[in-house]
Amino acid sequence: MTILRHIFQYFSQPRKNNKSQGKELELPTELNGLNRKDILLIQNCYSNPFNIDLEKIHNIHSIPSEYHTNYGKPLAIDDLNLINKQLDFKDGLSTTFTLVNFENKNFLLGNNSCYPCSIVFSNDKGYKWVEVLIIPKGDEIIINRLNSPIRYSFYTLKLFKYFHSKDELDNFVDIYIKTFENNSWFSSLEVIQLVIRSSLNAGKIYDILRERKLLNPFQLAIFSIF
Repeated sequence: MTILRHIFQYFSQPRKNNKSQGKELELPTELNGLNRKDILLIQNCYSNPFNIDLEKIHNIHSIPSEYHTNYGKPLAIDDLNLINKQLDFKDGLSTTFTLVNFENKNFLLGNNSCYPCSIVFSNDKGYKWVEVLIIPKGDEIIINRLNSPIRYSFYTLKLFKYFHSKDELDNFVDIYIKTFENNSWFSSLEVIQLVIRSSLNAGKIYDILRERKLLNPFQLAIFSIF
């Protein structure tokens, strides 16, 4: 990992021997403007209970796009005008968050937690944002997307493609709901989309939707035909 490479290079540099002074060598207090705790949070932000390679997903979503530029240069965090936009993100772990760029990748960094983010996107109305790349763990997360530079969507990560059995998908849906159900943007439609886009066959998809009572009687009747 490139973060570890930087740290290794730091320790590989010749150092003065402080043993005669009774002092131990100290860890670097800062690296690229981030302190030791920040670096550890970034390093550990990819872990998840499903062993999904979130770092690989992050790398894909960190590739610059020719469609999201500022006078030919890829949009950056500085283009988000964060002074006038609030990072209204709550995870029960951190009390404050900031968007940072480290090794050409964006992160939503809190004082006790961290989440990888995509490149900066923009639309034809000039609105700019990053997608926060979260694999839910069951701990409640609240994201206020109103006038916010951060958004979340399970579809960005295509999480539905990682579960290949009914039990796996059922377990993930439980965790997904527990994590996001108290957000104003959350709805049963989102859960339905997550289920029907999965790799499960039609019969198992129907079973999940029926057992979770996610379809009305008409939809159930139509779906059962297939």
